[in-house]
Amino acid sequence: MNIVTDMANEGDIPAIMSLLKQVHKVHADGRPDLFPGESKYTANDVKEILTNPLFPVLVAREEGKTVGYAFCKLSSPDFALRFQSATRFI
Repeated sequence: MNIVTDMANEGDIPAIMSLLKQVHKVHADGRPDLFPGESKYTANDVKEILTNPLFPVLVAREEGKTVGYAFCKLSSPDFALRFQSATRFI
């Protein structure tokens, strides 16, 4: 098993959507009142996220197949502005 990580691209959207739906189903099975529908995101939402440099998306690939993803959010807390170097949280 050889898994590599890479930045996601538009070609990964179908696999990311499939994985998002699987995760959503796990939550919806436990709390359908809090998790309606099939997924928190649409394919268009994911496409838009992929264009935002503050929301990098990583994918895990095994033998060329996308088998995992990670949505990240780069942000700086307000208190970091008081210091010379800002910390980035992922």
